[in-house]
Amino acid sequence: MKPYLNYGIFRTLKQPNVFKTVSVCFDTVAWDNEVDLDPEILYPNSRNVQ
Repeated sequence: MKPYLNYGIFRTLKQPNVFKTVSVCFDTVAWDNEVDLDPEILYPNSRNVQ
């Protein structure tokens, strides 16, 4: 998330109480303040975690 936190509405996620509202919504990650990440952005920018 760090690269996105300085852009537009994503700045609101710097607030811990807002960030903690994260959930999986259909096929993406979303927050209660109507911020979400497009799966087409998530997949190519993801990396494997062991």
